[in-house]
Amino acid sequence: MDEPTFASLEKWTYLYRAVDSEGNTIDFMLSPYRDLTAAKHFLQLVLRQTGQIRPRVINVDEHAAYARAISYLKDSGELSA
Repeated sequence: MDEPTFASLEKWTYLYRAVDSEGNTIDFMLSPYRDLTAAKHFLQLVLRQTGQIRPRVINVDEHAAYARAISYLKDSGELSA
């Protein structure tokens, strides 16, 4: 997932983006926050959209919200361990 920030209408926004192994965008989300709630929401959005197809690998940066969001999704059964 890529997560650059940019100014949109004079407000900073975080871009969450999921890409497949060929670099094609699967989905994206703009959020005013970079926190557990936003990370969890985006991962749930992408997992629901892809249906039965589950990722082999999830690459993220070192922001702490990702590890907590992934742990939450594994514990809830939305993402396999």
